[in-house]
Amino acid sequence: FKPEQVIDVLGLMGDSSDNVPGVAGIGPKTATKLIEDFGSIEGIYEHIDEMKESKNKERLIEQKENALLSKRLVTIETNVPVEHDFEKMKPEMPDMQKVRSFIDELEFHTMMPRIETYIAKAGVSASVAHEVSQIKEQGKKRYIEVTTHRVFNELILTINKGVTAFSVIWNGKHALNSEIEGIAFSFHANEGYYLSFTDQFFLKNRESIIWLLRQYFENPDFKKVGHNLKLNALVLSQLNIRVSGMFFDTMVASYLLNPGARNVNLDDMSLKYLGHTMKALGQSQEKESQISMSFEQKSDDHTAQFSCEEVDITFQLYAYLKNQLEKEDLSELFDTIEMPLVATLTELEKNGVHLDLDFLKKMSNELAQSINSYQKQIYEIAGEEFNLNSPKQLGPILFEKLEIHKELGKRAPKKTKTGSYSTAEPELIKFEEHKIIDLILNYRELTKLKSTYVDALPELINPKTHAIHTTFNQVIAATGRLSSIDPNLQNIPIRTEMGRQIRKAFISGSDDFKILSADYSQIELRLVAIISNDEQMKDAFRQNLDIHTATAAAMFGYKLEDVTPDIRRRAKEINFGIIYGMSQWGLASRIHISDDEARSFIDSYFVQYPGVHNYMMNTVSEARMSGFVKTLSGRKRQIPEINSENRMIREGAERVAINTPIQGTAADLIKIAMINIQKAIDEQSLKSKMILQVHDELVFNVHVDEIELLKKLVVDKMENAMSFDIKLKVDVGVGDNWLEAH
Repeated sequence: FKPEQVIDVLGLMGDSSDNVPGVAGIGPKTATKLIEDFGSIEGIYEHIDEMKESKNKERLIEQKENALLSKRLVTIETNVPVEHDFEKMKPEMPDMQKVRSFIDELEFHTMMPRIETYIAKAGVSASVAHEVSQIKEQGKKRYIEVTTHRVFNELILTINKGVTAFSVIWNGKHALNSEIEGIAFSFHANEGYYLSFTDQFFLKNRESIIWLLRQYFENPDFKKVGHNLKLNALVLSQLNIRVSGMFFDTMVASYLLNPGARNVNLDDMSLKYLGHTMKALGQSQEKESQISMSFEQKSDDHTAQFSCEEVDITFQLYAYLKNQLEKEDLSELFDTIEMPLVATLTELEKNGVHLDLDFLKKMSNELAQSINSYQKQIYEIAGEEFNLNSPKQLGPILFEKLEIHKELGKRAPKKTKTGSYSTAEPELIKFEEHKIIDLILNYRELTKLKSTYVDALPELINPKTHAIHTTFNQVIAATGRLSSIDPNLQNIPIRTEMGRQIRKAFISGSDDFKILSADYSQIELRLVAIISNDEQMKDAFRQNLDIHTATAAAMFGYKLEDVTPDIRRRAKEINFGIIYGMSQWGLASRIHISDDEARSFIDSYFVQYPGVHNYMMNTVSEARMSGFVKTLSGRKRQIPEINSENRMIREGAERVAINTPIQGTAADLIKIAMINIQKAIDEQSLKSKMILQVHDELVFNVHVDEIELLKKLVVDKMENAMSFDIKLKVDVGVGDNWLEAH
């Protein structure tokens, strides 16, 4: 590759020595191959939809922000106008408050200890250089291995008295198919206890020790602190322990304080909040889902120290973050929604989802035949065989050999920076009148369905539980929404008929159970009406009208019964587009009208819904002054870019400001519903189980004897999760599989 592409390769592979994150899991060889194929990082994302499904594609999609940021970080700016003023170059003692703030903003956490050391050598007192942190080496740390009855009894008596941090050390690829190597506890700063499950003391007294641990972990009165408590609780569930009293999760607290942060790793947080480099943990970069690291990743000699330090830091972070939550007025949100949700999500993940393997096998064979048929038809039109998954080969076939653009009387698409034609779906749709385009899009859809879902899902079945167990991420989306990984069950396709068929594979796993689905109806638009206090929009919901039909009738002067499906579709695009900041040009493109017509539609919309317009203007104005926006539950999202001098950045931030209170409140709403439903299921000792959350939908395994009971319970808890002056609506269905129930 060319010298100027070095920054793209470095942007993908990262550089830990310079705190350049890159794309985790992509090394030098893969990075070089990707840049050779696509020319640049931007080129990769222009063609991302065309890439064959793989782990690397998932990594690139999930870590797009890191990839683009990393390229910026490794790029040497050569056009910076530097004026030489030697007087200003004289070294002076820095303002350490500003330095710390700047370092934290850039997340250059490893740099701070080096700066402090330099300042200390220069003779500046610690109080001037940096406020004293809780973790500064104040005397000797007391880390103890539990190898006798006396020490174990001392530990049990102490953890039964107050707040205790704990961390489980385990082996394995998944929490529900793992081996526990030990548990660490801390209840004072600079102290830690480690109970090894491989030590002779434990092995000789295994039954009695686990019984005592179960009494502790299952007692809701004993307050438990952890970093990723959900993961720890899932591992402990293998000992038939259901952790209660989950009091404080430092990972969740850190996320709540800064939902835009990229890292919630314990070592990063230790540096950021406590100014301490974790010696045993070093510079490890585990994913959030691997905070309780596999034991085999560490030297046996350092296991006790690592575990004690991890839990010691967790305890100290608890003390610090608790105060920060109070200062930011986030304690109530943390205590009433986020922490109870940790326990609820633990149950969801543990319950898992069952699959109809025979159905998936049959579907895989049918897809293979259809894919092969599409492939043959494409080759026949093209007059040759080529790699359909390669943009470099597909582009010239379409626009140089076949010249489909000329056949349709259109211009050829512009070439990308790498000199190749873009064959991404949005570009190909412009030529959809040509038969080959329809075949290519169908080929891509079926190929993706087969590789990503139909063939991949059975491979993820847990051999112990015979179910698949997704991981719900509580600390990723800045809006507060949950996401799902390994596998992503929130992304099961629903827009196409073939995509919807995959939901047939999700079953209860027993003849005594059915699948129940409960889905909020038009929740975000209802929240727009509530938050904006727009009386006309609220009135439409009070009358139980279809909001898109009502909008079309109001804007275009129709009677409700005269609104056609096409006019309703336009109104739907306007309803969703305008509140999320779609421009007149974006709207014009979406519904195929002129820019002037789009401008007229937007003006008409705001005449009909003046409250919505006022909400948008006021929200942006308040965000400019405060630097953040809030949901109805008090969730904050910092938006520093809203005062940017760059118009594109500023307008993007304005869209975020308008959207976040709506999406964030919807996220809080379903979280509250989930918590209340799980509580009711537990209190009534129901056999039915909650198994999935997919944005505005909850999915359950419902026992046949509890169908009507659970229907009523779920609808009640979802519709009344928050109190509003217009009623929320929930659609509920039951079936033998997810598709039938939805």
